[in-house]
Amino acid sequence: MTGQFQVTLDGEVVSPLLESENAAFGWLHRHQGHSVDYATRYGGYKIEPVQ
Repeated sequence: MTGQFQVTLDGEVVSPLLESENAAFGWLHRHQGHSVDYATRYGGYKIEPVQ
């Protein structure tokens, strides 16, 4: 998916505005110690498109 994305943690924005979903995956990998799958399923993180 193209566009701009942000990473949220428990509903609060924790990342800067990112240029792609892949950039959001990379940001999440660098800022927490689990896989993206684990972080988004159990850690409270979400990668959300910005309108």
